[in-house]
Amino acid sequence: MEDYHGGEFVGNDCHKLLKNVSILENIFEEENLSELRYFCKAFYSFKDVVSECFGSELCPDLFQKIDNFKEAYMMTKVSITPKVHTVLHYVLEFVEMKSCGLGEYSEQSSETLHSDFKNQWSRYKIINSHPKYGEKLLNCVVDYNSKHL
Repeated sequence: MEDYHGGEFVGNDCHKLLKNVSILENIFEEENLSELRYFCKAFYSFKDVVSECFGSELCPDLFQKIDNFKEAYMMTKVSITPKVHTVLHYVLEFVEMKSCGLGEYSEQSSETLHSDFKNQWSRYKIINSHPKYGEKLLNCVVDYNSKHL
C-alpha cells in the first residue's frame, strides 16, 4: 500500500489485492479466522463488478453482479463509504445511460498520456516567460503527435 492518499489502496494496489484474494482467503482459513470470510466474498464479488463494467464493454448481468457485491459487502458490517455507495447506487445507472463500460470514462488514459507527454516535454522545456516558449511548446506537441498517430 502506498504512503500517499491517506494510506488508502489506489489503482494498482487495488488490482493487486483483488488478484490475490485467494491468498488472503488461505490465511484466514489457516488462522481459523472464519468470521473474516465475508471480506473475501466481498472482494471476489467486487472483482466481478470491476471485470464486468470497468472496461469498455458491458456485461448483460451487471445488475446481478452489483447486487451480489452489495449483499457480500453488507455481510462485512463495514460502513458504506462514498465509493461503495457510488458503485451500489450510481454505476449501473451511468453505464446504462452511456451504453458502455466505465473504461471509456477512466482517468487512467489521460494520466498515462500526461506522463508520456511530460517525458517528451522534458526535451523541449524552457521557462514559460521565455520568448520562444510558445514555439517550443508547439514543436513539442507536433513532435509528440507525429509519433502517436
